[in-house]
Amino acid sequence: MSFMIAVKSVTKSLFGLSMVFCLGLDGAAQAQELDVELANKGTISAVYIQQPPFISTSAGGEPVGWIVDLNEEVSKELGIPFKYYTSDASRAMQATVAGSYDIVSSILYETPERKQHVAFTRSIFVGGSAVLSRPEEAIASSKDLAGKRVGATLGTLQLKWAEEKLTDAQVVTQSSDATAIGQLITGNIDAFVTGAPQAADILLKQGSKLKLAFPVPVEFPSAMAVGKNRPKLLAAINKALAKIVEDGRFMKIYSKTFGDYPIPEEMMTEWPQLRAQLAR
Repeated sequence: MSFMIAVKSVTKSLFGLSMVFCLGLDGAAQAQELDVELANKGTISAVYIQQPPFISTSAGGEPVGWIVDLNEEVSKELGIPFKYYTSDASRAMQATVAGSYDIVSSILYETPERKQHVAFTRSIFVGGSAVLSRPEEAIASSKDLAGKRVGATLGTLQLKWAEEKLTDAQVVTQSSDATAIGQLITGNIDAFVTGAPQAADILLKQGSKLKLAFPVPVEFPSAMAVGKNRPKLLAAINKALAKIVEDGRFMKIYSKTFGDYPIPEEMMTEWPQLRAQLAR
């Protein structure tokens, strides 16, 4: 899958979190809710990190994006609304492991390390990473980052990759993608590594201020993370996802957000129905 296709086509403390929203069903629908493990009765407590175009907070203060649209369909199947909280990646995972939240409703790489602590839904996205820089920087490979200050967001696989692979660079931990983008534009860091779809969104918004330095191949599929003490909830969500894929709703939601961004081959291996739907 070409990352440049994506660029062209996609035109407070641990438990003290900054905003809360409840999106989903009305009281009548909740009466039909399943017997699943929940941190708070009657709602699925979903914590998310800022990951446009997957999920982010709108100017009006509400969570929006592909995952929100997908979860609305899951909510219809389960008869339980989602209640949203915001945090950073590291705290979101810690709080979910502790049982304070039911699910991390963000795109997370399914790494072996993470699987020791949380369970994952079925894979819902596959995409690599990307390194961004200012246009004047002569950066085209990881070798060009030697001696450079490279930003990566706390709690992300990109930070781990940078720390492990960019041994000749100075890796600078960032609190959020937004902070990293500001640091990159102002010259406080020389490059920033993030997920490929997020990078496409950043390039679309920043125009000539930034460029794609080079892509980083995908290593793991992505999914939402559920606490290991929520096996019935995980099974219910996976069943709902299967139905949403089967009846074509997944494809409609995907197209709404990503337009012509091609569905990765790995996703069609996970969900053969998508291949059949594309062939129609």
